[in-house]
Formats: sequence, structure tokens, C-alpha cells
Amino acid sequence: MKKNTLKIWIGCGIFCVLSVVLSSWYAVTYNDSRLVVPMDAGSYTFQIKDLPMILSVSLFCIYIFALVIGIMVCAGKRQKNQHRRKHAEDEHHAQHQPKTQLSRPVWLSGLCRFSDISH
Repeated sequence: MKKNTLKIWIGCGIFCVLSVVLSSWYAVTYNDSRLVVPMDAGSYTFQIKDLPMILSVSLFCIYIFALVIGIMVCAGKRQKNQHRRKHAEDEHHAQHQPKTQLSRPVWLSGLCRFSDISH
């Protein structure tokens, strides 16, 4: 991953965490700790004061999802590049090595084995 891209991801992560912290502080201070402390979801009714917490948690979830996808894409690219690099090194190595020729007795022994199997 490029350093610029990494800085953007870290900046977005810091922004998401700060938004969750600030919306939690707002919920505790001005909204009677709704959505911060455990509550009965069956009796929940939406209030406009819940919006900062809902938005910040949604933003944080989207960030985590995008981060996981980004890491998987980056790992896939890295693995693909390593495979290409290894394949290129193998081809380069094979081109610069002298080809070995089989000696006559080895060739004959292989031919004899093949003729034994075919009968």
C-alpha cells in the first residue's frame, strides 16, 4: 500500500473513532444515555437526538467494512505480484543455465524400461 493511501485510511479511521466518541458524549450528556447503555430494543422509539449516534456508528461500520475489503484487495495484489516476480525469476534462471543432456546409458536404460512395460 502506498504511504499516501495509508495516511488516508488512518485519517478516516481517526475521524470515525472521534465521531463515535463525540456522539457517545452527546448521547450521555444530552440524551439520557440512549443507545449507549443497554436498553430494551422492543420499546425503542426513534428520536431526532439519536441521529448523531446512529450516523457515527453507521459510518464506523462502513469504514470497517471498507478497510477489510481494502486489506483483502491489497493482499491479493501483493500475492499476485510475488507470483509474477517468482515466475519471472524462474524464467530468467532457466534461460541462463546450460541445458543438461542425458548421457547415453541413462537414455538407454529409460528406453529399456519403457519396452519392458509395454510388453
